[in-house]
Amino acid sequence: KEEVSQYDRQIRVWGADGQKKLGSSRVLLVGSGALGGEVGKNLVLGGIGTVHVADCTQAPVAESTGGHFFLRDDDQVEVRAAAVAKHLQELNALVKVRSWNGVAIRETRA
Repeated sequence: KEEVSQYDRQIRVWGADGQKKLGSSRVLLVGSGALGGEVGKNLVLGGIGTVHVADCTQAPVAESTGGHFFLRDDDQVEVRAAAVAKHLQELNALVKVRSWNGVAIRETRA
């Protein structure tokens, strides 16, 4: 099973039941700046079931790329939450990552 191989180290630490509970958890991450991106990365790689990234920042992404691992120059047309959610989703297809920019929730698909 893909989950067992993906989360093998974690399952050894807290068992399959612990990983199953993480997989059914939902987290709201408020803020997708540099710190929010790092927290999101840890949640997604850890196997949290669903991560909602909320950020109402409407500033062009190009202004925010300095020091932010999950923002790239080619993300210029997106609001920050959507760009960060898209790159977080690329880290782990087993986790659902959604973005919210104050208007609508968007689901990203791998």
